[in-house]
Amino acid sequence: MKTTKLTTILLLLAVCTFSSAQLTPWQAAALMGRGINIGNSLEAPNGETTWGNPLIVEQNFDDYKAAGFTAIRIPITWDKRTATSSPYTITASFLDRVEQVIDWALARGFIVIINAHHEAWLKENFTPANLARFDSIWAQISRRFKDKSDHLLFEILNEPYPLALDKVNQLNAQILATIRKTNPTRIVIFSGHMWSNIDELLAADIPNDTMLIGYYHSYDPYPFGLEGTGTFGTAADIKNIEDRCIKAVQWSQQHNIPVILSEFGATRKAEYNARMNYYGTLVNLVLKYNIPFFAWDDGGDFQIYLRTTRQWNEIKDIIIYTYPQSPNNLIIDNFADTLIQIQWNNRNPFNDSIIIERKINTGNFTLYSKVGPETTRFIDYDVNTKNNYYYYRLKTRINDSTYAYSYPVRLKNVMPTRTAYNNTPAKVPGTVEAEKFDVGMEGIAYHDVDVENTGGAFRLGPGVDIYKAGSIYYVANTHPGEWMEYTLSVQKDGLYKINCYASSPNADGALKIIFDNTDTLSFTIPATDTISSFTPTAQEIILTAGTHIMRVLFTGTNEVGLDRLMFQFLTDVVQTNLSAAFKIYPNPAYHLLSVQVPLSPATLSIYRIDGTLINTYTIRQNNQQINIAGLSAGTYMVKCMSGDKTFKGYFIKK
Repeated sequence: MKTTKLTTILLLLAVCTFSSAQLTPWQAAALMGRGINIGNSLEAPNGETTWGNPLIVEQNFDDYKAAGFTAIRIPITWDKRTATSSPYTITASFLDRVEQVIDWALARGFIVIINAHHEAWLKENFTPANLARFDSIWAQISRRFKDKSDHLLFEILNEPYPLALDKVNQLNAQILATIRKTNPTRIVIFSGHMWSNIDELLAADIPNDTMLIGYYHSYDPYPFGLEGTGTFGTAADIKNIEDRCIKAVQWSQQHNIPVILSEFGATRKAEYNARMNYYGTLVNLVLKYNIPFFAWDDGGDFQIYLRTTRQWNEIKDIIIYTYPQSPNNLIIDNFADTLIQIQWNNRNPFNDSIIIERKINTGNFTLYSKVGPETTRFIDYDVNTKNNYYYYRLKTRINDSTYAYSYPVRLKNVMPTRTAYNNTPAKVPGTVEAEKFDVGMEGIAYHDVDVENTGGAFRLGPGVDIYKAGSIYYVANTHPGEWMEYTLSVQKDGLYKINCYASSPNADGALKIIFDNTDTLSFTIPATDTISSFTPTAQEIILTAGTHIMRVLFTGTNEVGLDRLMFQFLTDVVQTNLSAAFKIYPNPAYHLLSVQVPLSPATLSIYRIDGTLINTYTIRQNNQQINIAGLSAGTYMVKCMSGDKTFKGYFIKK
């Protein structure tokens, strides 16, 4: 009991000391936690609203606080608010405005960073006169804010490019000395040269001072982060970010100086899922290495907070609710043509469930489903609307009051482009499996009276009813008028035999096979014992080499089970049932078909492939042309009676 009381007293004393004494850099870094930049406002050279954002208002800081941020970085450009001749006086109204914004932030308990941001006049022309002007600017800032809370931190210069390293070292030392004249214990933040990457911080001279914090920026990988080209998510991308974190921590430990990541982000020009992965991955890694961070928010391409409406986008929740337990490695894609599946890595072994939230287009995330704690895959069946963006994110409880969020992923569930199954047309000769009909929506690749696949096998998105018997998938529960289409790749012109492996427990099942909307074969399926007892029924057809669309149309009222169609090459087209005495050419033909007979007059009949008579011609010459321009493209059968001989053949109309 005495030990417990003593521990409690020591903790209370520590808290009181911490709250009343001057913050050390390490304490300030610990308080920073998760921060945000108010970008493209006070650093806009020609006025606070000239870069597209409204004036900063006090309510913005209420929103930052309510969102969960604990630190604010306020970029400021001083050039056009400062006289160009000695003593280089800063416009009083601008200093008043800066102080107003600082006070709003400090009043809400934030760690606040102000800096000199763009200042191209100095970076691109580092002369003694310009250095004197910059020194005067910081002298005035220091005097004006010397009595502010130690929660206000000064950052010497943002991204000093194109200043050389020796000039940045000179600048850091001189401005720090100027600040120290009026702010001997104010925490000052510095960086290296160029764009303030971690390697530049490592190269910089370290001023002789105990109240310092180093900073670096990361928009890596470039050009993904800043320009939006390329992608993010490879093992190399993630290692690249982690290597920077490791360098930062090693530098910090070596010099006993905290380091912060004061800018990071990825432009919204980048691909959405890669961009969300970037934010989730980076926040996860800086948390892992205990590096305080500030997301770059500028109201534009790096927008997180829409200041005009005081609304947040989804990046805010990544920054605030990413924890080591957050689900990661999210993958989203279509499943079974038109459904959506998400997969993830579950990093919280102690959760009681995983919550799946969904939103559609510009809506808000809402609870959509709850799955077991070990689940790593979810299929969304309710995605029948077309051309909508579907967004998903996951939540897992890490204590009674805190959830760890995943980053979100999205998929535009568009009407699928008509494609062959698995993007590979079925080869003929060969086998066409019934369940592997083309990918596409209802009415495009298939038609089925049921919205759902009542068989529940193989492909769950389309309404075609697919069943499984042993290792065999087959289509069943058919109704008149239902159909599926298949893209075929016929390897060579020729006559083919089609064996249709089908079943009909109630006998007399019927279907048609239609090629390119013209040539039709009719099949009557004999009685079978069960719906999964398949028997072959054969027909023959001429097919030309190339790509064809084949439709299987169910026509009978009795149920048919369809397993597969087997195409067997029989013979070349030009040799079929023809002789030297009887010829039809060219084959294929376009407008005119030449007919050579051994004896005239002769009678020539043209039939569709299903046996329907189209027309009969009298051949009055041994070699005569007939006009076939009116025929649709497809395969036709001919029968010619010349003298006491009957000849049969086929031709293809282009």
